[in-house]
Amino acid sequence: MSAASSREGLVELRDGRRLAYADHGVSSGRPCLFFHGIPGSRRQPELIADEARAAGLRVIGVDRPGFGGSTYQPGRRFLDWPADVAALAAALELDRFAVVGISGGSAYALACAVTLPASLSAVVLLSGMGPLDDPAVGPMLPRFSRSMRLGVRLARIAPRVALRLLARQVARDSALTDPLARWAAMMSPADRALLARPGVATALRADIAESVCQGPVGMAWDLALYARPWGFRIGDVPVPVLLWHGDDDWNVPAEFGRGLARALPNCRAHFWPGEGHLAAISHAGEISQALSATISA
Repeated sequence: MSAASSREGLVELRDGRRLAYADHGVSSGRPCLFFHGIPGSRRQPELIADEARAAGLRVIGVDRPGFGGSTYQPGRRFLDWPADVAALAAALELDRFAVVGISGGSAYALACAVTLPASLSAVVLLSGMGPLDDPAVGPMLPRFSRSMRLGVRLARIAPRVALRLLARQVARDSALTDPLARWAAMMSPADRALLARPGVATALRADIAESVCQGPVGMAWDLALYARPWGFRIGDVPVPVLLWHGDDDWNVPAEFGRGLARALPNCRAHFWPGEGHLAAISHAGEISQALSATISA
C-alpha cells in the first residue's frame, strides 16, 4: 500500500479541461486505468498498488471531472467519459489498456467497454453499481429506502434541484472532523475490521479529502447520474468482463453484482462469502493475478 512509485500528471483536453491522473506502476507494466468510487480520486489505487505491481500491472488512477485535480464538466453523462479516457490513453501512448471500475466507477468502465472495445484488453468491476432501471439487470430501486427512492425520482425529474441538495449533503459530510467515521458506521462488519488494518483508514481519509478538494459539485453530479438512465444497455457490452463482489456488501448490495453478471453477455463473476464493500483491498493479489493472466492470454 505504498505510493512511493506513484507519478502524477495532468492532460489538457480539447475543450480546455484538465484531466488528472496518478501512475502507480512501472512503465513496463501492463496498463490498467482505474476508475475510482464515490467518494474517490486518482489516489485510490494506492490501496492495491503493491499487489498490482507484483503481478506486472501498471495501474493508473484517473480523477473524474470535478474530483481531485480534474476540471468540472457541467452536464456530463456516463458516455462522455470514454472520450476523456481516449485522450488520456493517447497522451500516455497506450494502444491497449484494461479498465477497472470500483463501486461508483463501474458505469464508467462499462461505458468504455461499449464505446472503446477495440482499445480494451480487459474490463473489471469491483463492488460495482448497476443501473436502477434496466430490466435485464433487475429492478434495484425497490431495494432502497423510501427516502432514497424519492431522491432518485427527484434526480430524474429535477436534476438541478437534486444537484443542489446533493452538493449540500456532500459539503456537510466533508466538513465533519472525520468523514470516514460516518461512512464506516454504514459498512459491514468485514469492512469495519478491514479499516482497522494499518494504513487502510489513513489512505481512505486522504482519498476522501482529495475527492472534494475543489468542492462538492463533482461528487454530487456523480451521485445524481446514477439515479438516471445510463444511456446504454448492459446487454450491449461486447467484451468479456471480470466481476468481483462481496456478498455482505452493505453499501452496494451483492444483488447489483448478480444483476450485472446475469445481464452481461460474457461475464466471469466471483462473490466472496462474508465480505463487504472494501473486499478488493483484501483480495488485491487475487484480482491482480487474474487480471494479469487475462491480459496475457
